[in-house]
Order: sequence, then structure tokens, then C-alpha cells
Amino acid sequence: MRLATIGVAVAISMANGPTAFSQEYPDIRGTWMGMSETIVKGETNHFPSESAEEQFEHRLKSIPMTVTIDQQSGRRYAGTVSSAIASEKIVGVVASDGRLLWVDEDGYIQGLLTDQNTMDICYLLVQPDVQLAACAILERQR
Repeated sequence: MRLATIGVAVAISMANGPTAFSQEYPDIRGTWMGMSETIVKGETNHFPSESAEEQFEHRLKSIPMTVTIDQQSGRRYAGTVSSAIASEKIVGVVASDGRLLWVDEDGYIQGLLTDQNTMDICYLLVQPDVQLAACAILERQR
């Protein structure tokens, strides 16, 4: 009887379509570029202070950013985030709801694809002497 119950459960689950194990994830490999909209207090790799006083003030900054995703296997991916003055390695995953989640050397990024070639991302960094929040719309380069 127990074996029959298990067989019915398997048949029902197969009839309901693909399982989470067979979920397909978007291919996000490529080079993505856009302009950050950032508010920062303190110094970071991409946002150094221009004076000793400035590092203690909240500053509004915008800089061009490039994200290069050069490795992807299913939902997992890796690459780099670069500006004109710094570059950091990233690793990330695509959540089952489609959100893009990744970390660099010191912060966290969450985003989503708004279409096949547009990524909307936001970055947060908190350290003892640094606060940073940034968002950017990135376009895949062809």
C-alpha cells in the first residue's frame, strides 16, 4: 500500500509539469553598462573622498559602471564590477523568483531583469566608517 501511495504522488507531481530542479534561468552572461546613482558617506574603492572633510559628509555621485558576467552555470554566476578607478570580483545567484543576488568584496547587490537586455540593480554597503546606497539601470552591450 505504501509503495502505491508513493507511485501516485510521483505521478501527480510529474503531471503538474517541471519541478524546481528543472527550472531554467536567464542567460545573463555578457557586458552590462550604465550610470550609477549613488549616495555615499566615507571612502570606497569606486568613490574615494576628494578631501579629509568630504569623507564625513553624504555625497551624491554618479559614475559609469560596467558589470561583466563571464561565467554562468544554471542559476550561479561570476564576473566583475568595474568603474574607471576600481574593479571587484562578484559571485551571485538567480533566485527562483528571478531576482539577481550577488556580492562583491564588501557589499550586496540585488536586482532583476526588466527585459532580456536590461538589468535594474541596487547596491548596499555598510562598514564602520562607510554608508553607501546605489542603483543603476544596466544595458547589455552587443
